[in-house]
Amino acid sequence: MKNIIRLFPLLYFFVSIPFLFVLGEIYGLKACLSVLSAFIIIFFLDFNIFRKHFLFAFCLFAFAFVSFFHFLFSPNYRAMDLFDMLSWILCPLAFYALYGKIRKNVSAFLFAVWFANFAVSMWQIFSGRAFVGLPDNINWQAALVLGTTPFALNYARLKLRSNREYNPALWTACIIIAAFLALTLMKTKSRAAFISLAFASILYLFLKIGNKKLFLRTALLSILTTGCVFGGLILFSENFSAKVSGILFNDIRPTIWAGAVNMTKDYLFFGVGEPSFQSAFMPYRPIGYFLRSHHFAHITDHPHNHILYIFACFGVVAGFLYLILLFYPIYISVKKYKSLSSGTKTVFFSFVLLLICSFFDKTYFEWHTLFIMNLLLGLLWFNAWPKENYARIPDNKGKLVRYVRAAAGCLILVFFAYTNYISWFSSVRYVSAVVLYDNYSKPASALSVCGSALRKEKLMASANFAAAKISLQNFKDPYMTEHFIKILEESPTPSYARSNLIMANAQALLGRKLAAISYLEKDLRNYPISIESLYKKAMLEKSIGRTEDMEQTLKHLDTALAHKGLSYDDIPYILTHNSFDNKFSDYKKLKEQGLNKSAD
Repeated sequence: MKNIIRLFPLLYFFVSIPFLFVLGEIYGLKACLSVLSAFIIIFFLDFNIFRKHFLFAFCLFAFAFVSFFHFLFSPNYRAMDLFDMLSWILCPLAFYALYGKIRKNVSAFLFAVWFANFAVSMWQIFSGRAFVGLPDNINWQAALVLGTTPFALNYARLKLRSNREYNPALWTACIIIAAFLALTLMKTKSRAAFISLAFASILYLFLKIGNKKLFLRTALLSILTTGCVFGGLILFSENFSAKVSGILFNDIRPTIWAGAVNMTKDYLFFGVGEPSFQSAFMPYRPIGYFLRSHHFAHITDHPHNHILYIFACFGVVAGFLYLILLFYPIYISVKKYKSLSSGTKTVFFSFVLLLICSFFDKTYFEWHTLFIMNLLLGLLWFNAWPKENYARIPDNKGKLVRYVRAAAGCLILVFFAYTNYISWFSSVRYVSAVVLYDNYSKPASALSVCGSALRKEKLMASANFAAAKISLQNFKDPYMTEHFIKILEESPTPSYARSNLIMANAQALLGRKLAAISYLEKDLRNYPISIESLYKKAMLEKSIGRTEDMEQTLKHLDTALAHKGLSYDDIPYILTHNSFDNKFSDYKKLKEQGLNKSAD
């Protein structure tokens, strides 16, 4: 029984894989893992480690303090939100606590993940589907393959090694694993994966060579050669130069990185709180973000950089302490590299590969790689802050501790069952509603199923938004729309996508013009060059005699049209096909080809 409990986090991950593959996303899954981690910590962590490793304890408790601060002083936060914030320390700490129990299973586990992803990816290739693997995204697929490849190679070495000088089975396995990695890099074209692999390769050479002077000479020569080749291509190849310019202009990362930095400046000490990030970040997206029409998304729940995300959510103090938890184990691993076992070296390089990817994408945010990184970080924590032999607690106190642990563990276990029921049920119902609406055009059924999801999880932002949108677009019911948006505003995510625009339209239908203008102003803080919102705001201001306000709004509308390369003649079409308000590049292509009618 104890062995099952110890391996339960790994089993939980495998159970989630088919559900995620079908559903695409499970609401609150990170919080559920955090609750499970708390249960593991209560039963398996030797709390005496905090007496020996002060720095480790201080970083953990200080980060937890900031999380509890947000939980206590944010009226809309609930227990699941608290565990969601604590997941950044609870999940690795759980694997730290299980180190001695699971370290022998890690290679087999991550090889199994690699193999499952390999099988799904091959099926996708041969069936003509997109090469997105288990994560259902090309960049996350690249990170997952990159992070599990060291374990696939190590597992093959352990299982197929022999005393023979030439081992055909081992060579065949290694060639297949390396070929799959090369195929992934070619098909995904993930720049983060290429950068991560290059950095890890340089680090490996540095640790392998040992001679710092020789390494620096080799690295400097390589950098200079690469720089000369790259610079020459930019200077003398117009096609290459154009491609580089296109990549730099179309990439949204610099814009949202700048937004995350500005957000951190405004919430310097404690951050905005992780559950509030998605809504709070919307006004910080600069104009440049909206000009990347091809990559535009209504929902920005992450700045595509893990460090910036932590700093924005928890502030600079907790952020710097988290950096210690993240990089100190790497420093210790580099320092003790020659004495590390092959398994620990594999853990180290796999974590470095994934960590570099997380600086450019949502690698340490999406489920598959999030779970793996928490696992690897916990193992590296044990390498940096190992458990030692401590004086035993007297028997009378030991019994009391066991009783307290048992009671706390039972409460946590009940809460774990509850959070999973809520998360999985509401996710299934919400995805069912989306399928009914998008694939079968059954808005009434979709609204009903959305309602059943909200009866279990009232503050589920995506379900409230979907219900409000269906109520207004399909049933022209502003009262029902207002009901769902009001519930949304009580959640940690009061603004979700174009919820303020939908509410403004509902208020306008009810004849509440001032309220409609107020919601349009909220929407424009999040979407500053929205043609639809600016035009509707100007018309409402005109209807109530606010001439000066209308003139000011029309000036902003002129600026928005100029940014998008459009004119007033394009406004009527955009109002009836509002997706082109953001995907304006697609609209201009259609306009050039004279295919406006085909878009209907």
